[in-house]
This record gives sequence, C-alpha cells and structure tokens, in this order.
Amino acid sequence: GSRGEFGMPLLPYWLNLDSVSVIRLAALILSLVIVGYLLRRQQRSPVRIFLAVAFAGAALFNAASFLEFAGRFYWQPRTLKNLLVPILQDAGPGLSFVFLTVFAYHFPRPRAIETTERRVVVPLSILLCLGRLALAVWVFAFLERGRSDIRLTESYYYLLYASAGCQLLLIIAVLLRTSVRLSAGRSRPWWKRLARPRGGGAKTARALGLILLLPAAALGSFIVMTSGVLPPGTATYCVWLGFLLFYLAFVSTYLNNTGDTTTLRVKLVGISLITVLGLIGLVGLVVGKASTDDFRSDLPALSRRSVRFTPNGAGSYDIREVTYNFDNDLGGRLPISYAAGARVAPSFDFPFFGTPYRAVHVMHAPIVYLGDVLRENGWGGYHPQPAIAPVLMNLDPASGGVFLKNGADAMTITWLGMSELGASDRITVQLAIRPDGSIDMTFAAMDPASRYSAEQMINYTAAITRGGDPAPGAAPAPYGPRLTGLHPGGERNPIREVDLVAGLPWEGSGPGIIVDSWEAAFTRHLHTRMSVIAVILLAGSLFVLFVFPALFRVNLLRPLQSLSEGMRQAEAGDLQSTVPMQFDDEIGFLTRSFNRMLDAIREAETSFRAMAENAREGIIVVRGGIPVYANKQACQLTGYSLAEMADAGIARIVPVAAQPGETALHPRETELASRSGGKIIAEITVSPASWHGNPAQAIIVRDITERKNAEEEDHRRNDYLVQVDKLTALGVLAAGLAHEINSPNQAILANASILVRAGPQLSPILDSFARENPGFIVAGVDAAEFGGTLPTLASEIHKCSERIDGIIRGLKDFSRQDPGMLSGSLDVNPVVLSAVELVSGHLRRATERFSTALEEGLPFVRGNAQRLEQVIVNLLLNACQSLTNRRCAIRVSSRSAEAGRKVMVEVQDEGIGIAPEDLGKVAEPFFTTRRSSGGTGLGLYVSRRIVEEHGGTLALESETRRGTRAVVCLPAVGRT
Repeated sequence: GSRGEFGMPLLPYWLNLDSVSVIRLAALILSLVIVGYLLRRQQRSPVRIFLAVAFAGAALFNAASFLEFAGRFYWQPRTLKNLLVPILQDAGPGLSFVFLTVFAYHFPRPRAIETTERRVVVPLSILLCLGRLALAVWVFAFLERGRSDIRLTESYYYLLYASAGCQLLLIIAVLLRTSVRLSAGRSRPWWKRLARPRGGGAKTARALGLILLLPAAALGSFIVMTSGVLPPGTATYCVWLGFLLFYLAFVSTYLNNTGDTTTLRVKLVGISLITVLGLIGLVGLVVGKASTDDFRSDLPALSRRSVRFTPNGAGSYDIREVTYNFDNDLGGRLPISYAAGARVAPSFDFPFFGTPYRAVHVMHAPIVYLGDVLRENGWGGYHPQPAIAPVLMNLDPASGGVFLKNGADAMTITWLGMSELGASDRITVQLAIRPDGSIDMTFAAMDPASRYSAEQMINYTAAITRGGDPAPGAAPAPYGPRLTGLHPGGERNPIREVDLVAGLPWEGSGPGIIVDSWEAAFTRHLHTRMSVIAVILLAGSLFVLFVFPALFRVNLLRPLQSLSEGMRQAEAGDLQSTVPMQFDDEIGFLTRSFNRMLDAIREAETSFRAMAENAREGIIVVRGGIPVYANKQACQLTGYSLAEMADAGIARIVPVAAQPGETALHPRETELASRSGGKIIAEITVSPASWHGNPAQAIIVRDITERKNAEEEDHRRNDYLVQVDKLTALGVLAAGLAHEINSPNQAILANASILVRAGPQLSPILDSFARENPGFIVAGVDAAEFGGTLPTLASEIHKCSERIDGIIRGLKDFSRQDPGMLSGSLDVNPVVLSAVELVSGHLRRATERFSTALEEGLPFVRGNAQRLEQVIVNLLLNACQSLTNRRCAIRVSSRSAEAGRKVMVEVQDEGIGIAPEDLGKVAEPFFTTRRSSGGTGLGLYVSRRIVEEHGGTLALESETRRGTRAVVCLPAVGRT
C-alpha cells in the first residue's frame, strides 16, 4: 500500500500504535480497574491500600510504555514525553516494588516476629528505588542530552533490571515464608507446608507469591534481551504477555482466595474483563504481524529517478523531478568506515537555507553534514546539525564504496553498490550540490532488502542499550530505510512533509525541515490497522465495566437475590415461604428446585415426627444442653416425659451425651438410669443435627439387653462347639491310636518273652554258673555278655512304656476342656511340634514327604498353647485328608514377619485343593465337602475363631488340584 491508501485512523497518528501497543493498553486498563476496585471498597484495610498503590505504580509504568513511541517523528528529542517516559518507566515499578514489599510484610496481618526485619528492609527498598530514579534522571535528562550520540550505558540497564529483580524475589520469598508460617500442621516439614498449605491465608500467600514469578520472568526477559541472547521483539512480546497473564492470575486469585467478601457481580465483571482484554491483546499481536507482512514500501519507485531541490524566495526549497542524470564519472574513493565519515571542502561556498558552508562531512549512510565540526551522529538529535540525507539507512561501507567528484560547478558524492548491514542487496545513490544552492538526488538502484516491522524501533533502542549504533565504535544495529530530506539544523524547526513518489512538484512555504519519512509510511499503515483493535479494546472494556453490571443485575443478580432471601427465611425456620420464579432458565431451575426442597423438608419433618414416634429406638434431640424433643420410646425407656427430662437434665438420664466438646459419638454401650431406679443396658449414638435452623444433637437410645443376652448365649454355644470339635478330632485320632500303641507294645512283648524264657534258667544260679561255666549261652547270648545286655533290654522296655504313656497323656490333654484364657507368652515352635507328634500316625499313613522348617529364635506370642495346638492339629488333619497319594507332600513352617512384629505358621499341602466357589465358605460353621466321610464342618470355623481370639488371622490360599496353603498370623510380644 502507498501512503495515500491508509484511510482515516480512528485514533490520532501521533500515538504510533503497533502490535505491542494493544497489549500495553490492555495492561494499562487492567491496572487502572484493579486500583479502582481496591479503592472503592468500603473497608479499606492497610493491606488493600498498599496493594492499590502498588498497582497504581504498575499503571504509571503501563501508561509510559504505551506512550513510549508516541510522537510525530522519533528523532524529535526535545519533547516532554521523551523525558517523562523513561523516568516514569523507572518510577512506576519502583513505587510498585516498595508497596508490594510493605504488602508482603502485612499480609494478611502484620507479624511481630518480622518487625525488626521490616524496619530494615522497607527503608532499604525505598532508598534503592530513589537511587535508581535519580540515576534515570541523570541518564535521560543530563547525560543523554549532553551528548548528541544518545549514548546510554549498558551498566544502567543491567543495574535497573537486576535491582528490580532482587526486590521482586525478596517479595516472593516473604510471601512464601508467610505461607509456611500460616499453614496448619507445624509438625510437618516446611517444604511440605509450602507444597500443600493448609488454611485460606496460607494458600493465598503462596498463590500471590507464585503469581509474582510472572513479572519476575518479564524482568528476566529484559535482562536476556539486554545481553543480546533473546531477540528484542520476542523479548517484548514475552514481557507484555507475562504482564497480562500476571493481571489475569492475580485478579482470579484475589477474587477467589482472599478473605475479603466479594460479590458475584465483581467476579463476573472481573473475569469477563480479563478474558476480553486478553483475547483482544492476542488478536492485536496476530493483526499486527499480518499488517506488517501486508505493507509494501514505495521506496523502490525512486529507482532511476533524479529529484532536484531548488532554493526559493520563502527561505525553503522547491522540489521537482528532473531528467535522470546519474554522473558515471565518480571521481576518487573516500576512506570511509562505519560511524566515521570523511571531511571534504567544496571548491565553492555552498549556500544551505541561506547559510554558506565550506566544509562537508560525508558519512557511510547516504547522508552528509554541513559545518566545520561534526557534532551529530544521527538525524535531528539533541544537537541538530545541518544535514542532507538522500536516504537515511544503515549501509555497510565495506560492501561498496563512497566516491567524491569535486568540481567548480558541482560537488558530486556517490554511494555505489553498497548493501545494507547483513544483506546482499545493492544501493546506489548520488548527491550533487551546486554553488547556487540547488541539490540533485539521483537514485540509481533503490530496492532495499530489509522490511519494515513493528520491532524496528525496539531493535534500534536495544542496540543503544548494548552500546551499539549510533554509539561510536560499537556493533551496528540493522534497520530499514527511514527518510529522505534536508535538515537546516537548529532545535525548533517546523517539519514540512513531502511525498517524493507521488507529491511532486512541491513548493516550500517557509524555512523548516523537509522530509519524506519512509518509516512514517509504515508506522501510519500499522497504526491505521491497530487503532481499530485499540478502539475495540476500549469499547469492550467500557461495555464490560458499565453494560455488563446492568445486564447481570437484571438477568442474574436480582433472581439470585430473591433466591438468597428465601434461603435466609428458610434458615431462620420459616419453611412456609416460597421464592417466586422470574425466568425459565438455570436460575429458574434453581428456584423450582429450592421450592421443591422446601416442600420436601416440610414433608420430611412431618414424616420424621411420624416415623420417630413409631421407632423402636428412643430419639432425643438436645439443643443447648436442653432436650427439645423426645419420642414415645425414649420416654418409655427412661421413664421421663420431655418436660421431666428438661428438669432432671440430660446428663443425669444419658450421661454419655454430656461429655464436653463432643459433637459426634460412635455407638457406645452404657447403662441408663430409669426414673424407677432400674438399670437397662443401652447403646447410645450422638450425632450433630439441626433443629429449626439451630445446631443441636440427636441422641439415639437403643435397648440392647436382649442382644447382650443373646451374645452371651452365643459365646456359651461357641465354647460348646469348640469342645464338640475337640471330641470330633479325638474320634478321628482314635482310628490310628491302636497302631500307634501297638508298635511299642510289640517291643515290650518281645523283650518280656526273652526275660520269661531266661528267667527260670538264670534265677538261682546265674551269677555262679556264669563264673563256673565260661561261654554258657542264655537265649542265644553268652551268659557273660547277658549281664551287660540285660540293662539295655530293660532300658528299651522303659522307653517304650514312656512313649505309650506320653501319647496317652497328650491325647488326654488335648481332649480335656480348657478355660480358653490367653495364659501368657509362649513359643509357637513347641506347640507345632506337639501337634505334629499327636498326628504323626496320620502323617505317616498319608504321605512319605512330610517336612518341617521352623525358624529358630522366634518372638513369643501371647496365647493358650492347647488352643493353638488344636488349630495346628485341625490344619494337619485337613491336609492329610486332602492328599490323593503318599507322594504328595505336606510342609509345616514357622517364621517371623514385618520386622519381628508378626509370627507366621504355615501348613501347605499338595492335595486336591478347594474349589473357588467354596473357598469363601469353608470357614463357615457346619460347611464341609466331606460330609459323607464324617466331616462336621466345624474344624476351620473353630480354628479361625481361636486365632481371632489371639488377635491374629487365618488365611487360606488354594488352587484346584494344586493344593492348599493355610497361614496363621499372630502378633508377637517379644521374648521373655
């Protein structure tokens, strides 16, 4: 597009809006709205005021940043805006950081433990901000204006960003420390209290501290941009997106987590405004990028054209296009390097705006300065010097050459085949000045490679901060063609704009700067597009701030207020009121639901009274320690009427309900004293309740006398079943008892037979005959040896007798009824061995692969040895009965578990196993799969009851045709 196709902008051109301006405007509006919200509250606490002042500082910074590039031309330095913008960009954050520091120390309330620290840190923060502000005033108001090269020191910006970042990190640290201190659960480590704070104040402090990481990241982006790591455009976008996200996150957190009461309207308006501004700000970035790509400069239209500037009587110049007159006789090459020109003297006095000049300074960019001393390095700086610029742009002097032809009738300067910095294009421009003051500019080749972008000024400014162009001797900053024109020098010259492409001929009406700004063409193009987005942003903000509340009030808040009033009446106990439905929408649905809820509550109260009066349990409702309701059953159980309960006091009738501070109680057994003096066993349950909108206690009284009697009867029946199971097991053992007694008995009979046959022969003469008759044989043994063999035979008889006696004694002990008390600590290994001894006959007949693995030094368990022996016997008999042949194995083992806190006894067999559908039933009483073979179904049931009496567990694991594993787990009590 050309300069005539921009149309009329919605906002004035001097604002110079670009794609970042919309986000800056959004941040400015948001900061102002937040300040207004904080100051409009009736309860203006110090914390809220500190926060409001902090956001006022942010608003100053946002306003200064929004107006940073405002102005008709960037090179007009002596304006109040150019002085105030950098100072406000320092003063605004300084104000924010100081009051954010004070806010952090006072949120949610001042803490005495931090008083000394606060008295030191806050004044230091103020001094730091004042020192930084003084430095900014010195740099921008004195240092910069004292040097025409606009040199800004790199150390200033590093100091600015680093000090501000340190202040922000300190604020974050104070808020996070506050979160740790306010978090409940002081026994937890500090990092757990920070990761998962408990309490509203702790959560809000942590949230605000983490949200402040967003502006800290923005400062980090500034630092890496100043260091040259991050491109300036990318860094700028990151910074302002970070600020926008910061406002969004802060408002959302403050509205939802602060202890201040916040209306629904404020939340809706705040969230809506943030959403609208955020979306429009992002749209501004997209539209700005697209508008940048759409722009096409008309600078290439000057190629192979000559333009003549002729002095006129008004003290200015007339401009017209003349016949293309490029002079191929270039003359000699000038020794010109970057940022350093060559001083030449024309062979005549050159009149320029009525002043003759005998010295010309030729620069690498197509620009010359007039005068004996070179004071300027730019265009129209703080010390404007007369200048002629065929086209102001950054050309690389090493890529081509600058030539001078100095004649009596004209001095011709040619910039031949020079490319832009970092590009491969070729620019050829020729400037001819004559004794009559006329000037010819001939553009032989004008097709620059660089494109205009919204980042152009940002790139230029960033280069200055790093000591770059136009600072002497530093790395050059690339930027596109900016202007063509004549500058008469001086500080307060009017600007005459001219269009060299479509506006010739042109007549100057008076002295002043004559310029065709190619950069202004782009900025106006972009401004025209972005002003539409900015107006939409402003209109959207006004709509959200002023129209949304009215819409919310009519369509949302008024029905909600009506619903809220109905809720308050219902809470006060008025269940007869209803809320009129205004709209058939979601709020109407809530209203209908609320009215139905009131109907249901009324019906429920009626049903409750009817149900409570017919309940089998006594129900007493207590409010403030006084019974306010008692059903018929409660009166019958206690013998008191409701009025008598109130007079006697609930603590006398139901003592468990009178425990101070107890609002909920699990079922608990107690004795109730009736009015007649009798005692009944009752189960009391106390739970919080509400009685006509007021907190109360509901006491449920259940007479459990019959249940307690039934439990005692069940206990006696269980003892009987245990004894029955013992007798049943004893009957099973009796089947193998004959064989067990028969083996030692045969040994007794064999040895007794030898003694019977040898007795009559040895009784009168054994000793003497043996001496007189050496070698005499008695029962096949030498008489001399028989005397030594006889004690062995007698010992064997004695051992067998003891074995018989032990088996019979163990059988008697096993069958004897024991009291079932857990008598003391015992080692389970002897219990296991005793049980194995009892069923050894069954084991020998059932398997040839029986083994034990008992861990030595096991912890003791508290229990009854006879009962635990009964469990092991039952498990071993079950294992024997499940085997299909003698090759199947049975293994008994013991071990400690859970670091010695448990003792495990396992009985594992390779029998037929238990079907999955029966595994959950085998421990039920009287369930058996061997009913036909005499099974009673009591063994595992009784065994599990015994183990549970010992505080342990009995677990079964089984696979069909693979075997069963029974695990007894008992709590250990250590060794005594």
